[in-house]
Parts: sequence; C-alpha cells; structure tokens
Amino acid sequence: VVPLLAFVGCTTDPGQIISESVGGVPMEHDHNEHARPIRVLVADDSPFHTQLLADTLERDPALQVVSSDLTGTSLLAKSISQEIDVFVLSASGDGKAQRGLKVLQELRETKPHARAVMLLDSSKADSTLEAFRAGAQGVFDHKGCPEMLSRCIRRVHEGQAWVSHEQMALVDRKSTRLNSSHLGI
Repeated sequence: VVPLLAFVGCTTDPGQIISESVGGVPMEHDHNEHARPIRVLVADDSPFHTQLLADTLERDPALQVVSSDLTGTSLLAKSISQEIDVFVLSASGDGKAQRGLKVLQELRETKPHARAVMLLDSSKADSTLEAFRAGAQGVFDHKGCPEMLSRCIRRVHEGQAWVSHEQMALVDRKSTRLNSSHLGI
C-alpha cells in the first residue's frame, strides 16, 4: 500500500489550508475524540526550542508530548523505554548540522514502526531528500506555522507522507535537472 502524499502550504491565515489528495482520496480525517492521543517525542536543536515546540504541540488534544527534554544518545535511550508514535526531530540535533538525520536512522532501527517528522532549517531539495532517505515520513520547515506542524504529525501518524508545496517543487526541479543531465539534454 502506497501512503498518500500530503502537499500542504501555510498561508497568512492558518485556517486557510492549501491541500490536495493523490488518487482522488480525500486527506481530511477528523480525529476520533475517543482514540488514544498520538504520543510524540520532540527533540529540537536546543532545550529552549524543544520546550517551546512541546508547549505548542500540547495545545492539540490529539497529541501527547511524551518527552521533550532529550538530545542525542539520551533520546535513543528514552525512545526504547517509551511507546512513541511519532518522533519530531530537528535535522541539526544537538546543535550539530545533520546530527538529527543520524539520530533518526538509529531511532528507525530501534523503533521501526514509529513514524518521524524532520524539522528542516532549509528548504533545499537536498535537505528534503536526505530527511526522507534517513527514514522521515514528513518534513517540516522550522519556520512553518505551529498549527500546520500539528496537522503534519497527525497525517504522518495516519500513514501519509508530508512535504510542503515549496519543498516538493524544489525536489521536482532538482530531479528534472538530474534526469536532463543523465540524458544529455
């Protein structure tokens, strides 16, 4: 089964969502209020940013932030002892560029059924592709709307992939350039 791919952009009004479905299948699903909250482990690039992000996500009743004060190796240890549904990780974990990608690969080995959203500082095509190669099911711009991150987490938990229109356009342009260069065009 191929997961749906959610293309979503944030406008100045968080209530206005640009979205589309793949294969004609609608993406909108109301959260079942009787369902167990989605357990989210958050690890941003600093303890301060992690706490801000956790506080924001906890406003969504569909989400339960399991832990938010972890970085690096302690994140791996905590992920083993907790039941986590979705990891939300900064690509630059521990303040080191690309550290989050390596941590994500390790997390995928210990929790292969958990899903992951990678927070990116850059909307470069390479960053987006690296996040998906590392095992993320969603990528989200650090500067994105917090309400959209909540939606991203819920969609990734449902089995959909998540990427913004802008990120997808960059990946598409890069892919076109690579294909053209291989074909000698």
